[in-house]
Parts: sequence; structure tokens; C-alpha cells
Amino acid sequence: QKERRNPMEKNDIISDLSGVVAGTIVEASISTVAPGIGGILGGAVAGNLVEKVFDYVGKEIKQRFLSKREESRITNVMDFAKKKIDKNLQNNKKLRNDNFFKNIDEYSSAEEILEGTLLVAQKEYEERKLQYIANLYANIAFDDSISCEMADKLLKISSELTYRQLIILSVIGFAQTSGVHRKSETYTNVSGLNNVTIASEIFDLYRKSLVFSDQAILDAAGINPSQLKLGGYGALLYNLMELPKFPFVDRCAIDVLNFLGILMPTK
Repeated sequence: QKERRNPMEKNDIISDLSGVVAGTIVEASISTVAPGIGGILGGAVAGNLVEKVFDYVGKEIKQRFLSKREESRITNVMDFAKKKIDKNLQNNKKLRNDNFFKNIDEYSSAEEILEGTLLVAQKEYEERKLQYIANLYANIAFDDSISCEMADKLLKISSELTYRQLIILSVIGFAQTSGVHRKSETYTNVSGLNNVTIASEIFDLYRKSLVFSDQAILDAAGINPSQLKLGGYGALLYNLMELPKFPFVDRCAIDVLNFLGILMPTK
């Protein structure tokens, strides 16, 4: 039986996993529900710690059979996550200082959640989601209020949501924090295939308790856009995934903005 810390090397196209590269940072989101940044580790020590996690999990993933497309998705998420972690460190955020990075039964929570993140990326055909999935892992690494169990739940939810549902969370979060005007009348019926699909996806988010409403929603045709707000895991996903902030030029986002009756200012 091979030791867990000595995975067998294989040749494939997955990029070099060691090191943390520079990237960009996205502005923080809902301040009232944004998780705090914990821990005391920073700088070179933190960078080395993260490198070891990526190196070990990368070697484990390399041993699995992957299609070229799956390899590309995994590599992209690794790159996105490393860039985000590096940017967090550059901005003086501290890695969590609990047991997240400590080896318990030879496998740390950091490694477990990273492996789960890469498995989600492997099967994620909506590749526009990959950046946000990577953000989720990278920001969990800096927030010790997110337990391993919560991280698993957030990862599972993120894998189940469509790209448009992420944009719906983003638009509702934007409206919630900016106070922009939204359609205040309750839909009694929804027409048009696109609007019907958006209404259905909002209703699904409501049933999953990711989106809440001050007015009960009995079906997809009974949505009052002005009453929608994020809470619970929906707010955590908005924060940790760093969903896009507006103005955001995307056909999907424009459709959601129109459905909710939000008029974006023009230049």
C-alpha cells in the first residue's frame, strides 16, 4: 500500500501546481453579511503553505483519467485560485489560523476542499462559472468562520447552480446594497421563454433558501422583484465567490436586470 504522501507521478497537460502567481482582486460585497478575515499567517510562510496544498492535491488529481477538456478546466481553476490567494496576501489578508491547513488523519481540510473544488471544475460545462468557483475556494482559505462542513455545503450548492442563477444572486445582491429601484408589482403571469426560465430559476433559489422574500412566493409566476434579498448561504456565495458587480455587460445579466425591472444608468 502506497503512502498517502508519496503519490505516483504521471505525465499529462495539467500545469505546474507549485507557486502562487499574481492576479486581480474584486471589490468586497455585502458588508452586513461579509465574513471576516481571520488567521495570522501571511507573506512567504503563507505562500509556502498554500503551495504545498496545491502541489499535493495536484499530484493526486494527475493520477485520474481526465479528458483534455477536463484537464483544461482543472488547470484554469487552479490558476484562478492561486491568483486570488496571491492577491489576498498582497492586500495583507491573513490565512486562517485554525485547523484548516493542518493535517488531520493525513489529509487537511484545505486539501479536501481543494480536491472537491477541482472535481466540481472537472464536470462544470458552464465554464463561465470557473472563476467564481475558484474564488470560493481562495476566499474560504482566509475565513475561519467557514467550517469544513459549511465549505462542503457551499461547494455542493455552487456545483448545482447555473451560471444564470449566479448572475441572479449577483443582481439581487447589487440591488440590495445599492438601493436601486426594482419592479414593485408582483408578477401575476410571466410570458416569453426567457422570462419564464428566469422566473423558474429565481423560484428554485427561493426554495433552496438562497434568496428570500418579504412576500411569500407560491410559484414562479408570483415573484415581486422589490421584495427579493440574499441571506444565509446565498449571501455567503455572493461574498465568497465574489460574484460580478455592476455595471456588468453580459447578455445574461441584462436579461435578469430587465426581469427585475432595474434600469442601469447610461453614460
